[in-house]
This record gives sequence, structure tokens and C-alpha cells, in this order.
Amino acid sequence: MVGFYAKSATKYSKYFSIQQNKDGKIILCAIGLLLFACLSIQIYGSQYGGVLVALTQTNLIRAGVVESGPLVFFKQFIFTSFFASYLLAAIVFIRKPKKFRIILLVIFAFSVVVAFVAATLSSGRIPLINYFLGFYLVSVVYRGKLSLSITIPAMIGVFLFILYGKVLFFSLTAIPKGLDAVIETFTQAIQNDTSSGGGLYTLMSNFVYPVHSLDSAFKEVYEPSLFVDWIYGFMALIPSRILDGLFGIEVPPTTSDLNSEFVLEVRTTTIPPGVLAFSIYSMSWLGLIIFCFLYGWFGRYLQSILLRYIHNIYWMPFFYVLTLQVWTDYTPTGDPRLYLINYFWFLLSSTILLLGIGKISLTKSPKYQANKSGDRI
Repeated sequence: MVGFYAKSATKYSKYFSIQQNKDGKIILCAIGLLLFACLSIQIYGSQYGGVLVALTQTNLIRAGVVESGPLVFFKQFIFTSFFASYLLAAIVFIRKPKKFRIILLVIFAFSVVVAFVAATLSSGRIPLINYFLGFYLVSVVYRGKLSLSITIPAMIGVFLFILYGKVLFFSLTAIPKGLDAVIETFTQAIQNDTSSGGGLYTLMSNFVYPVHSLDSAFKEVYEPSLFVDWIYGFMALIPSRILDGLFGIEVPPTTSDLNSEFVLEVRTTTIPPGVLAFSIYSMSWLGLIIFCFLYGWFGRYLQSILLRYIHNIYWMPFFYVLTLQVWTDYTPTGDPRLYLINYFWFLLSSTILLLGIGKISLTKSPKYQANKSGDRI
């Protein structure tokens, strides 16, 4: 986008500096976020009868067959395990401390398990792919080179998981009956999906909605939202029992609700419009120009800040890759409400890291020189 190439983004990024802090505080931050994720997983799973029951019903919960309770609010926090796992990986594999190394390795391994459970509870393929893909991207960013021997198998694995991940989550309903029942359910589900014309065709059909949304944004008649969805998005972060119960405020229908009605002619499900259609819904062609410029500008601004410390602060490669994933994911979503709810854990974790644990300054930082003698992954 045009804003990405604006020189002002790079210029003003120099007025934001980040300083390293003591390893002990980073470790405590990671462990604290991990424990918070475990607590959130436990509370979230309790409304379904326990974490194991929630895992077996994850596909039904996402489909709306199993009704969620008020504790679904804690689902926003289960992905702090991702952030904690990345911080622990930075400590173990980049910082490489000699003291308590075995203990830190055990905690990191535990964080991987917790992150896997969190991703499985969401019944989403993308979170799990992004989590494991993040480790490889960190290696690429930090080393500055691409390994085809790892990239090709990884791409094949990602493709297969995208293709059959939904079936895999469905097969988890057989967990109480044992592993054999899970495998049998998975096999039968694949056969049924293939015989009914699913598989690759069903997968590719999911990518047509941004096109349909853009078409609807141009041809349908509606009042421009003027980007008010961003206000609704932040309001949606507050539990409805507090927002509606105490203050009598109910979040109005958003652009996604309107888009769903245009595309599907009903509001039985939510169809995110994508960033292009969202801009058109907001302010027609002018909205498209304004938003694309600002989206590119802030992307370049963040990139300029984080890349300046990529070899100077040991946890920065992981933070950079995670920020990149979160930032780019708004493109196919285009809905501030869904986006902010899905990534509230990232905003919370980043705030704790940068403001509570790290040291940031809004004054012009000195010229940065890369630490060429630093450790490598």
C-alpha cells in the first residue's frame, strides 16, 4: 500500500526507542502470562464441564450447536500462552542462560503444550499454523536466509492441515472413547467429506467471500459507516453484562452484520468483509484511499521500530514476527470488532511487556548499530 513507502513513517519511528531490561523480569513476565493462560483455559472450559469436555466439543461450540455461557469472555486470554511461549523460546534459544537452563526448557515445553491446547480449543486452523510457523519465521528473520529443506515440507504440512484440520477438530468429539475411536472418526469424516464433494473445493470456496463482499459494497444501498466500527470494536471488548447490564449500552450491528445480510441474505453467520470492502462500506472510494494509506503507514512505522532492535534485544525477533502476523491478519478480516476480540491477548501482552517490563521512550533514539557478535538461533 502507498502509505508503506511514506518517508514520514520511517522518520517518526526514530522517536520511539526500546531498551532491554533484566532477564529475570522477562522470565517472570513469560511465566505470569503462561499461568494466566492456564487459568483462563480452566475457567473457559469449566462452563462446558471441564477442559477435556470443551476439547471434545470444540467444533460444536464454534458452530453454535453447544451454547456458550458468560465465561466465554476468558477465551480472549487463552492465547497469552502464545506470547509466553515465544518469550520463553527467546530466553532458551537466543539468550541461552546457563543458570536454570533445564528448568526453563521444561517450562518452555509446557508452554508449547498449553499453546496447542489453546489453539485446539478455538477450533481454528490458522492460530495453530501461525503459532508453529512463528518459530520458523523467527529463524528466517534472525539468520537472514531461507532453508528450502525446511520450507518445502512445512508448506506441504500447512496445506494438509488447512485441508483436513476441520475434520481433525471434528474427530476430537470421540476422545472419551479412546484414541482408536478418534482415528476411526477422522477416517470416516474424510471419506464422507470427499464423497460429498468437500475437501479442496470446500476449502477454496472460503476465499470467495471477500470478492462477494466487495461486490456487495459497490452495488448495495446503505448508509456509510464512517469507520464507526472501530468504536464498536473497542466497546465489544467489554463484557455485555457490564456494558448492557450496568450502563444500558448495546453494541449496534456492525459492517460485518450488514455484509452478512447482503452476501447470504440472512444473518445466521458472520461474514467479515475484508479490508477493501470494509473501506468501501465506511466511506466509498475516499474511505478506501484513506484507510489503505493509514494501514500501510502504520505498518511501515511499526516495522521500522522493531527491525532497529532485531539483533539488539533478544526477544525482539519473536515479537517482530508475532506483530507481523497480527498486523497482516486484519487484511482478510476487515472487521474491527472481530479483530480486536481475537487479538486482545496480543494487545494486553504487548502492553505488559513494553510498559510494565520493558523500557520505552518517546524521544529520538540514537543511531543504532547492529550487534554483530550476538548469538544466533
